[in-house]
Parts: sequence; C-alpha cells; structure tokens
Amino acid sequence: MTKYKTLEEWLEELAKRESNGNYSAVNPFGYLGKYQMGEGALTDVGYYNGRSAGNHQEWRGKFLGKDGVFSKEDFLNNPHAQENAIKDYVKKQWQYLKSEKSHNYVGTKINDIDITPSGLLAAAHLTGYVQAGKYLRSNGKYVPKDGNGVSIEEYIKNFGGYDVAEITDPNYYSPRFPQTKEEKVDQILNKTSNMIQDVTKKVNPPTQTIPDNVINETPIQPPLSDEEWRKRLRRKRMGLW
Repeated sequence: MTKYKTLEEWLEELAKRESNGNYSAVNPFGYLGKYQMGEGALTDVGYYNGRSAGNHQEWRGKFLGKDGVFSKEDFLNNPHAQENAIKDYVKKQWQYLKSEKSHNYVGTKINDIDITPSGLLAAAHLTGYVQAGKYLRSNGKYVPKDGNGVSIEEYIKNFGGYDVAEITDPNYYSPRFPQTKEEKVDQILNKTSNMIQDVTKKVNPPTQTIPDNVINETPIQPPLSDEEWRKRLRRKRMGLW
C-alpha cells in the first residue's frame, strides 16, 4: 500500500533541514528554534511585535506572552509554542501565496519540478511568498536563494508531494458529505433498471417517457470504493493528480 507523506512528516523534514530538529538553535542571522523563525514570522502569528531591517534578526521588539513566551529564551525553551507557531505561520503563508495567485500553479511543472502545495509552503518558508511568486511567474527563469545560498527550487523539489491539506484546505475537517455531484450521479446510475423506469414514469408524462432500450443500454458505472476515494483525494491534496 502506498504510504502518503503527512504534514507531521513535512514539518519534521523541514526542521531537520533548518536546525537538525534542535528547539534551542539560533543561527548566525538570529533566527530561532527548530524551524528557524524570524521576527517577521513571529509577528505574523502573534508572538512578537517588531521587525528588523534586512536579514539579520536583532530582536529589539517585544514578545507578547502568547503560549507563555515573553522572551527569546522563553521561545527557545518552549517546544509547544514552537510547534504552534510554525503551524500558524504556514497557514498564514498559504493565504499569502493565494494572494499572489501562486496556488494556481499547483499541478504544473517548472524546470521539470512538480509544483505542489507542500513544495510551495517550503519555498515560502525559505525565501518568502513574494519571491516564490516571482519564481512561478517567471516560469523558473528567476530562481531566488536564501542568505545561505540555498535555491528555492531545492525546497520546492525536496519538500514536494506531502499531504498538507490540514493547512491548505479550509474544508479539511468537514465530513465527506454532502457528496459531490459525480458521486450522486454514480449512486443514481447504480439503481436497478426497474427503479429508473418507475422514476421516469412518475417524472415525465407518458408521451415523453424514455424508451426502455435506452434505459437498459445506459452503462452503469461502479461507485468508487472508500479506499479509492481516499486515494484520489490524497493525491489531489498532494498536487499530484
């Protein structure tokens, strides 16, 4: 059975790349924690107020106390806050990517790289959503890099194909029902011919009834199994349909 890569696996791979999974890491530019979050990121998600000019993070602003974080040290020593912060941040990044229309590129290829939601989120984390949008609109002619010289294409490729629908799909927690139009059609087509004829006679006047041979010759499509439905949904969420 195919093993689909999850949001949790995406986060762990991102953390491994950013800090080797170290909650207390601080890089030479001043980015903090397991996911190397900066002032702008923590301001966006309500942990901090302030931004430094340029790439170096000076942390001269104010921590706001969210999740008990009142200082850099509090943040570095609070795994719970860091996990909450990164999930809130990538949700915000997805909204920013949508504002740039970057999500419209999902399902395409640029420089032979599949463009997927998880790849775009990683790209936005690396260089920012604006740079990610410029890359997409240039069709790969403009390839931005971060302060360490890491290419945006590397992140789009290596972090592509994860199911991050919990972040990108506003209906992720909604039940499967109501069914799609296609599923409803499948259910109707799978009724017996006698039932279809009975319904037809009730809905249409006798002079407008559909000939029996047309009804009987209509191909009946088997309904999707729950397993196949989930498989197709997961591939769509991963940007691989």
